[in-house]
Amino acid sequence: MKLSTLVVGGMLAASARSQSPPWFTTGPVGGRIREIEINPLAIFVGGNRMTPHFGFVNAWSRIREASGLPPNARDFAWSPVNPSILYAANMEQELLTGGVFQTADGGATWVELTSGLSVKGKEYRAAACNPTNSVTAYVGNTASAPAPAQGVYVTSDGGATWAHTSLAQFVNALAVSPTDPDTVFAATNGGVFSTEDGGSNWAQVSPGSSFDIVVHPLGTEVYAVGDGGVTRSLDGGHSWSQAGSLPSSFVGRGVSLAPTAPLTTVFASGADNSPPALFSNDGVIHRSTDAGTTWTQLSTVFPHNPCEAVAVDPVSNNTLYAGVDGRGLFRSLDALAPNPTFSDVNGGLIGTRVLEIAAQVQVIGPGSDKVFAGGDSRTVWFRDPTTGVWTANDVPDIPNGCNGWAPIGAIAFDPDVPQNRVYVEDCQRIQFSDDDGATWSPTVSGFGLGNDVTEIAVGRGIAPGSGQSFSTLLVGTATGAFRSTDGGLTFQAVAGSPAFVEDFSFVLQYPNVPTILAAVPTPAAGVGGMWISVNDGQAWTRPANAGLPSPELSTAFDVSGAGAEIYGGSSTGTLEGVYRSTDFGASWTLTPLGGLTSLQRQVVGVTIGAGGSVLASTRGGVLRTTNQGTTWTAFSNGLFNTRCGKIAVAGVAGSMFNYVATEGGGVSRVPR
Repeated sequence: MKLSTLVVGGMLAASARSQSPPWFTTGPVGGRIREIEINPLAIFVGGNRMTPHFGFVNAWSRIREASGLPPNARDFAWSPVNPSILYAANMEQELLTGGVFQTADGGATWVELTSGLSVKGKEYRAAACNPTNSVTAYVGNTASAPAPAQGVYVTSDGGATWAHTSLAQFVNALAVSPTDPDTVFAATNGGVFSTEDGGSNWAQVSPGSSFDIVVHPLGTEVYAVGDGGVTRSLDGGHSWSQAGSLPSSFVGRGVSLAPTAPLTTVFASGADNSPPALFSNDGVIHRSTDAGTTWTQLSTVFPHNPCEAVAVDPVSNNTLYAGVDGRGLFRSLDALAPNPTFSDVNGGLIGTRVLEIAAQVQVIGPGSDKVFAGGDSRTVWFRDPTTGVWTANDVPDIPNGCNGWAPIGAIAFDPDVPQNRVYVEDCQRIQFSDDDGATWSPTVSGFGLGNDVTEIAVGRGIAPGSGQSFSTLLVGTATGAFRSTDGGLTFQAVAGSPAFVEDFSFVLQYPNVPTILAAVPTPAAGVGGMWISVNDGQAWTRPANAGLPSPELSTAFDVSGAGAEIYGGSSTGTLEGVYRSTDFGASWTLTPLGGLTSLQRQVVGVTIGAGGSVLASTRGGVLRTTNQGTTWTAFSNGLFNTRCGKIAVAGVAGSMFNYVATEGGGVSRVPR
């Protein structure tokens, strides 16, 4: 949820700046780590919708897109012959920026490899290198497009050209035998497959979906992990059986072997889906010290956050790394102890995918310059305005909520009722916290089984006569809007309100109650576009919306202090861009975005800034106009990840900031 700037008697005062300072990344630390690769030069981590990093514990360097490697690196593979050579398998379905990338300088610069690789679906999830030379490597494509897109590709010339092998499966992981470089194993949705001739011929050797696979340093044992737990082969991959006594509730995602003697220790990571009533998905790690015959679950559990990756340090069986979905990298220095302990090692690792931001400027009432960010895995991050430190808090499962690791889809902040209440959308419910996210409670009222919540927002005003500030909580659902004036204790359905609201925006017309606007994407032609309320959300009308793309204005808009000037963004096909209205939505004009990339035209957030400037966050960075949309220029200096989400404003008088969410680069801010 993007909360617009509130205005008292006109525009907020702000000091003019002759130069545009760069964006500064504030956090939060962590990320959706799915890959941990340790080579003699550095540790490489990557994952789903996160900026990849390399370096060492608490001394991480982000791999900028300018280096040639985009976010979403799902697997790294390094050449044992030359550790400066690495391959990265990137999987990006939405923006089509996936592919296979290579570095020859240890990760400083990357180039995309394309010759012979599929262009039908650039969804690469797996990579592996030949242990005896630096020119042979394998990558796995998971694209839904039919073969030859899906499956395993091989290069024998250092990545210059690639050829599709005979395996056409959804490939999750690859492993090459360290003792026989022609033997390759593929963990796929259709089971484990192997080849003994470098990929010319493949055979299924184990059924069941598999997500990760690892080969013993001596080549004798092979372990694969998946939904059904761990399977193993004790004869180099020829015969397979279920490994040990793992609970049926265990969903495996990662597996790693002890690198030094005794070579019988195996770690398997994933999630625990055991009851009671609700879907758990707590991250767990199981350990075997007898080659997978028996298993023990480690005492450390990561609530709501599956442990997607696990890696034993190459020089110490007692040092274990765990990649936790949404929380980043954790390390244990006593992994072989009866009750190992873990601590996060995220210092400098900022790869968090932030979807929503809620903030409040200190203008009326008590106010606050706190910032809340909603992320993946039911995590809400809180930024302390005094220390600048972000704290992660989990939103608990509740009946008729999203459950599991669903992302935070909407978030709103109210510093009035009571002090510092924050709300989050939870499918068919709303949960709130009065202690900066440390504890959560559901609102008393649900919105009906199957009536999903689409947006929540808080508008603040000053009551005529009394001069007292007040707050209104608005909730958009699949059937229409609901309204609460008592902090979510009770709700009233708003008759005639639009359904499927995706963004609310407020403007205070002092001394009147707030004017509230709503953008309503809907497949029903004629009822989308901008809706307006002039009585605190109690009744709604739909302006003519002339010139607005039918049937929708997209999910981002903001209004000026006078309320008449409105900017709205669209990310829909040929209609993408920023629209402007100067008559409360009666008519609209598309502002020109010529010369910009297609990603820069996919607008997801809009805010009106100081001095009449307008900022638009897009899938290709932040844009700015200072002439009412006549021209737009890039405003992304300092952003590590230009795939941006919602944009918000926070701060106190004289110290205001724009905050922007990014798809895997945390939250960045710039002085307003």
